[in-house]
Amino acid sequence: MGGGTSLIAAGEGAVQAVGLVLVDIAPRIESEGVQNIQAFMRRNPDGFASLDEVANAIAGYQPHRPRPTHLQGLAKNVSLGADNRFHWHWDPRFLQGHRDLARRRARLEACARALTFPPRCWSRAPSRTC
Repeated sequence: MGGGTSLIAAGEGAVQAVGLVLVDIAPRIESEGVQNIQAFMRRNPDGFASLDEVANAIAGYQPHRPRPTHLQGLAKNVSLGADNRFHWHWDPRFLQGHRDLARRRARLEACARALTFPPRCWSRAPSRTC
């Protein structure tokens, strides 16, 4: 959520910025993408028995990315709970709130238009255009 928050902060003048890097976020929010993310977040409500299970869940959600070979790096995304299982760092109650996607999209687009520094685009994906 840092990219969206940063876009709003820069676009609404809450911070002075000379640049902004957005990763995995865009002003235009597609409802299908939101549904996919929410479905992923709702999976495994009882957590994971191992980091290997965490890696499998991520690999299933993002099959275009290579599965991590060093699983300790995944520990930054999960916490070991009192039940001795790994749980995502985010609070599952986050999914219970109402989301007005049209309002959020309008706000993010307005913030993007309000940016005054020159736009640049960089992507590791050679087929991607900006």
